[in-house]
Amino acid sequence: MKFTGLLASGLISAGISMAAPVDDRFPDSGPFKMMALAYEQPIHYAYVDVSGGFFYIYRDTNSTCGSDEPVLDGPNDRGILTTYGDGKQNTQEAYVNIGGAAGGIFSLAPSQDPATTPDSVTDHFTRVAGPDISQLYYDGGNWLACPTEIDGQYLVYAEKAWSHEEGKDKCIPFEIRTDKVESPKNCEYF
Repeated sequence: MKFTGLLASGLISAGISMAAPVDDRFPDSGPFKMMALAYEQPIHYAYVDVSGGFFYIYRDTNSTCGSDEPVLDGPNDRGILTTYGDGKQNTQEAYVNIGGAAGGIFSLAPSQDPATTPDSVTDHFTRVAGPDISQLYYDGGNWLACPTEIDGQYLVYAEKAWSHEEGKDKCIPFEIRTDKVESPKNCEYF
């Protein structure tokens, strides 16, 4: 008992911290699915899906793997986020579209998609792990779930990239928790 106290005291005085272990369900790297966190909101604990090149909440994913939630990987040291890949297929790049009417929408396209230009695509993603959670950020900020024409369905926007003049008051601010995927599959998302 006294030895433990002395050891901890010695480590602290030496400038060495005794950080709490990170929960292995929430690492800061490797394949993951995205879950919305918005306490007391209808999107709380909903997975973030992808369909038609955009990320949604409460819209089924459209992919070669069916309607399973998308599995992403990264971001890398340049802030680029992609779909999971095992090196046998092309991956798709996730990005925030800041061009024109897009207004900061969280999007997904093949990296060779000619419809996206460097001026309209930004890659400022980070993934941070704490003792009991890991989260995905865009440019250090959180996310907005904005209602679509379909009741109960939301498009995902990066809060820091929002550029629409109106409508933000109808959106739900939320955080994205990144949940580790043990056995990811290579999928193409449409």
